[in-house]
Amino acid sequence: MGLLSRSAVALIVALAGCSPGAFTCEDAAQCPGGTCEAVGYCSFPDDACPSRQRFGAHAPTALAHHCVEPSGDETSTSLGLTSDGSSSAGSVTDASLTGVATTQGPGSMTTDGTASASSSGGDTGVGTTGELPPDAGVPLTCAIEDFADDSFDPWSTWTSGADLSVLDDHLVIVLHDGVTNAAGFARDVPAFDEAIFEAQWLEVPAFTNGTQIYLRVAQTELGVLMMLEDGNLKVRNYVGEANEDVFVVPWEEWQTWWRVVASGGEMSFQVSADGDAYTEVYTEPLVFAPGDVGIAVIVATWQPVDMPGQGVLEQLAVCM
Repeated sequence: MGLLSRSAVALIVALAGCSPGAFTCEDAAQCPGGTCEAVGYCSFPDDACPSRQRFGAHAPTALAHHCVEPSGDETSTSLGLTSDGSSSAGSVTDASLTGVATTQGPGSMTTDGTASASSSGGDTGVGTTGELPPDAGVPLTCAIEDFADDSFDPWSTWTSGADLSVLDDHLVIVLHDGVTNAAGFARDVPAFDEAIFEAQWLEVPAFTNGTQIYLRVAQTELGVLMMLEDGNLKVRNYVGEANEDVFVVPWEEWQTWWRVVASGGEMSFQVSADGDAYTEVYTEPLVFAPGDVGIAVIVATWQPVDMPGQGVLEQLAVCM
């Protein structure tokens, strides 16, 4: 399940903490296996909820993963739910969801958080803006790169021996045997306290000696990697030439969605099979100083005997 319908760069104004790609619906056909609620977001069957319906991950934070009210009033949903679907807090109504922002990629975000679009065409990405509860944080602006064309701004590409191309709306990095080679896709972002960086892998290379794929968040010589190496899922910290693997577990094939979430002075490293339900695997303090931070996805290999194949990226999201 993707974050959005495809566009070269779909821009969304999303509520803080939501899974990148919050979008509205108009009828059930847009909610496979679910229902389009009156507030304009998809819900899906869940026997743990009194209404037997729960909003999906692509609703705003105030609604996402919460039960739909069983009263028949589909314009509200419980907040602060416990695992059995009972409520420990108040509710939010559609009166707090003030408007829909629609852009055509490529587009841009204005300084006040609203969306503007160019006239160059492309599919439409739909999101929402709204007022937040006092404890919900600040609104995040999500930019989705889904490789629907070769316009990558503000991302850039680099290669060192490996082949990088866009094929069938995917970023494909092909590695070669017998030689060190790599390629990457990168951009800078401004300093942040709250952010989400997400990558969806469609294919990973074979586990030959020295083969790596990773999502990197870095500043000068300080950085963190969420990576796959030697068949293991790792979190690696580095300062200059020194590095340390602070988390290592065997990688499982369902872990194709990776997400790094910065919030509350911490960085949370998470994995998912579908981009909706995420599992946190590791947390550590957010240590970056004020100033730009580099975001990159990289596929590399260090002199393998046999060609390890390729890394294929479905899409990337940056929410800040």
